[in-house]
Amino acid sequence: MTRTRSIVVIGRHGQLARELAALTWPRDCLPHFLGRGEIDLFSPTLAHNQLSALRPLAIVNTAAYTAVDAAETEPELAHLLNAELPLRLGNLALRLDVPLLHVSSDYVFDGSAGAPYPESTVPRALSHYGRTKLAGDIALLDSPADVVVVRSAWLFGWQGRNFMKTILARAAASPILRVVNDQVGSPTPAAVLAATLRDLALDLVAGKPLPRLLHFAGSPATNWHDFAAAILQAFHGAGHLAGLPQLQAIASCEYPALARRPAMSALDSGLAARLGYPTPDWRAALAALARNRHRPAISARMVA
Repeated sequence: MTRTRSIVVIGRHGQLARELAALTWPRDCLPHFLGRGEIDLFSPTLAHNQLSALRPLAIVNTAAYTAVDAAETEPELAHLLNAELPLRLGNLALRLDVPLLHVSSDYVFDGSAGAPYPESTVPRALSHYGRTKLAGDIALLDSPADVVVVRSAWLFGWQGRNFMKTILARAAASPILRVVNDQVGSPTPAAVLAATLRDLALDLVAGKPLPRLLHFAGSPATNWHDFAAAILQAFHGAGHLAGLPQLQAIASCEYPALARRPAMSALDSGLAARLGYPTPDWRAALAALARNRHRPAISARMVA
C-alpha cells in the first residue's frame, strides 16, 4: 500500500492558503491546513508534537502580517508574525528533518533599481512591513534548516483581500478612481503562485535540489494605474461592469499612506523559469478570471 504523503500548510484563511486548498493535489498527497486554532507556533514543544502527529514530508508557510500601512502602527505584531514566526518554523522543520517553503515579498527592496530584481540583489526595505519580511528571510536563509524562500508580489484573485477585488468594488461605487502610476511591480495571479508552491513542495519531497532563495512573480512589470486599467477593461469586456469609471493617474505623494512603497519592486523570475516553474502572464490570468467570474480556479501554466 502506498503511504499517503502529508504536506502541512501553515495558514488557513489567508489568500494563498485558500488558493492552495482549492487546488487539485495528487491522490497520494494529503495537505493539512493549520491556522491559529490548529497549531500554537509560539509554544515550541506543543507545536512540535502537533506537527509530529501529522508526519509531514514538507511544510509550506503562507502565514504573515500583510497590512503594509498598519505595520507602521503595529510594529511588534508585524515583527512577531513576519520575522519571529518564520524562524520558529525553520527550527521546527530542522527538528522534524523536513523542508520548509516560506513565502516572502517584493517589498524587501527599496525600488532604486532600473530593472526587475534578481535573487542576487542585496535587499533594502523602506517600510516596517518590508523590514520584518526581510528579517524573516535572513533568519531562514542563515539557518541550517532545509528552506526555500519564495518572494512574490502583488497577488490577485478571488480569494482574500487584494487589489483586483478592491478596484472592482470601487468601480461599482464611484465614477472616478484615482490610482498611483509611479510604483512599478509584478502582478501575480495567486492561484498560479499556489500551484507553484504545491509543485515546489512535491519536488522537495522527491529530492529535487532547489536554491534557498527564489523569485516567482507575474510578468510583464506594470504600475498600479495600468494594472487597474487592465482589470477594468477585462471585467467590462466580459460583461461584469455596466460602465467604466474615469481612471485618473496620480503620484504617490498625492495618495496618503503611512508606509513608504518602493518605486520599482518588480521581480526577475528567470531562475524559477529555468528550473521548470514558468513565469505567469498576469494579463492572461486576469482575462481568465474575468471570463470565469464564478469559477476562481485558473491554470497554473498560463505562461508568457
